[in-house]
Amino acid sequence: MAIKSITILVSLLRRGVVWVRQQLLVLQRNPRLITDPTALQIGDYIHFGHLSQPLLNKNSFQVVAIDTVVLDSVRQSVLTLVGEEGPNCYLTVAESDHADAPVLRIGCYIADRHVGHLFDLDQLALLLEEQKELPHALKRRSELPMLPGWTADRYYQSIHAVSGIRHRGDFRNSAFMPLPVEGEGFDYYLLLSQDHSHAVAIEVNDEGHIALSLMVQLLPEAIERIERFSTTRKPLIRSFMPY
Repeated sequence: MAIKSITILVSLLRRGVVWVRQQLLVLQRNPRLITDPTALQIGDYIHFGHLSQPLLNKNSFQVVAIDTVVLDSVRQSVLTLVGEEGPNCYLTVAESDHADAPVLRIGCYIADRHVGHLFDLDQLALLLEEQKELPHALKRRSELPMLPGWTADRYYQSIHAVSGIRHRGDFRNSAFMPLPVEGEGFDYYLLLSQDHSHAVAIEVNDEGHIALSLMVQLLPEAIERIERFSTTRKPLIRSFMPY
């Protein structure tokens, strides 16, 4: 009698395990759809619509890390995006000057060996000089073959040597921030195209390393949908740093 009861119990447990697995698969196949890009979390998937950048056009990316950057006392989140192909990107969300909808900036860091292909290195060096304003527009030499659609013909200086601190972690909903000495310091430079649709960002860290990235500005409508899987495991990549 005891053996029969144990057999029945084992059978019920097995059925329970199968049922749980089935429910998890349902959750995986039916993700929760998110409409607010400011609510993105690690593990979420971003699906872009039709865009002029092949890297983004109809492609999907997963948020694998969220860091917090403080620029001149203004806090913003930087989300690292990883797709199936191509380089990693990062996403920042800023408030729009003309509408209630946020403005999305997608950036890609450029390897040092490609910077001279894009811009005149002497002009870039002039830009980084202390208290030096760029006397004229920074002209693009040519596009990078691997990133078509990511550059404009000319850029104009917008931000010069603003102090920045990068903290590894998401502090959007936290009333407290780590001390500045606990972060990674850098000087920040920003150049914008005439219509602000393209940008060049330059970071110079405390050790003197220079990281240049290309950015494109998109409206929220550029995101076709955002999916959140209840059973998605957090990615192993913790952060993607430019230096």
